[in-house]
Amino acid sequence: MFETKRLWLRAFVPADSPTFWTWWNDPALMRLQTEHAIVPKGPSQVVDIMQNWSATALMFLCAEELNGRDLVGMVHMWGGEAKNRDYRLATVLAPKVWGQGYGRELLRFALKHAFDELGVHRVTLNVIAYNERAVRCYRSVGFQHEGTLRRAVFRDGSWHDFLVMGILREDLVLT
Repeated sequence: MFETKRLWLRAFVPADSPTFWTWWNDPALMRLQTEHAIVPKGPSQVVDIMQNWSATALMFLCAEELNGRDLVGMVHMWGGEAKNRDYRLATVLAPKVWGQGYGRELLRFALKHAFDELGVHRVTLNVIAYNERAVRCYRSVGFQHEGTLRRAVFRDGSWHDFLVMGILREDLVLT
């Protein structure tokens, strides 16, 4: 439905399920993506989760590479309310495209679309402090560190900080 320089952004379809199932069951990927317990999920559970998220989200976009149409990521925006228009954001990128700028490209499009077309005022996200690659990516598009939930995530046998980051339209870096 939408295109960026290297990505085609579209709605979730059931054919995406095997890829999402693989990502959900990759402990290395999940330890960067969620503060929740890492537990395996079956294919039908993942389909149900993705269908629910896509049905209830302000924005749920799957990102495919334009050359080859491999699914390489997703962005999910949810939870805003009419008065303050502050939405939550989460992203996932396939490890095979890490370090290639796909995260910035996906975020720039999603945030610009949210601010310019969907009437969003601000976007908030949480990220585990040790996910330094994600923190750098979020900062590069304009997210600001707004707070730290100290030792809020238990992972790998120890406690880790959870960073709260936010962005307003005027913070968005498009280049």
